[in-house]
Amino acid sequence: MFESEEDLREVALPLLTEKLTHKDAHLVEEFSYSGGRTDLVLSYVSDKYKQRRVEKLGVGIPIEEKRRLKVFLQLHKKDGDIRRENFVQQLTGNTRDEQKTIDWLIDNNFVVQEGDQIRTKPYLRRHITTSIAVELKLEKWQKAFQQALQGRAYSEYQYVVLDHSHVNRAVNEIDLFKKHEVGLISVTEGGDYELYYEPEKQTPFSELNVWKLNETTLLPSATM
Repeated sequence: MFESEEDLREVALPLLTEKLTHKDAHLVEEFSYSGGRTDLVLSYVSDKYKQRRVEKLGVGIPIEEKRRLKVFLQLHKKDGDIRRENFVQQLTGNTRDEQKTIDWLIDNNFVVQEGDQIRTKPYLRRHITTSIAVELKLEKWQKAFQQALQGRAYSEYQYVVLDHSHVNRAVNEIDLFKKHEVGLISVTEGGDYELYYEPEKQTPFSELNVWKLNETTLLPSATM
């Protein structure tokens, strides 16, 4: 029996990386997003897409500010060029602030402007291709389950990981996990790993949160 969630995390992390991923994974611990905070997120990163973004497109920094990311994504959805003033009128914030946001996106190569027309940088796309959200709990499986469901905002797979000594109650409710496609795993102090349900791939529903996770790959503190 683990004494703390921190002890569980220490043992579980290398096991999860080995069992749930098939190559070197990008790790984010305590990933904060609009729906809450996830204990661990393991992601596959396309080196080809990331290299193209940084080296060929010259977009080597992340968008960390939420408002900048929202404006970028709104423009990214447009099909081709749009007049800058028309686009600003479609935004909901202060006009001066929105103009500054667009200027920042242009200065950092996320957006290009020709005359009065703007658009996002051609061929710029996410380089995270698949993400796995993991909620760790000693025994409170219901709370972990609800948090895992919220992780569907940005991840394709969601898992609950429990101390093996406390997993039986969750196993008794395995039909609930199956119904909502949430995986269930237990780990022992000795490093034994047991998978009770492997979920099917889901489609994330929040583009904002998917991109927020994507941008973490360009933060030095978040790399493995």
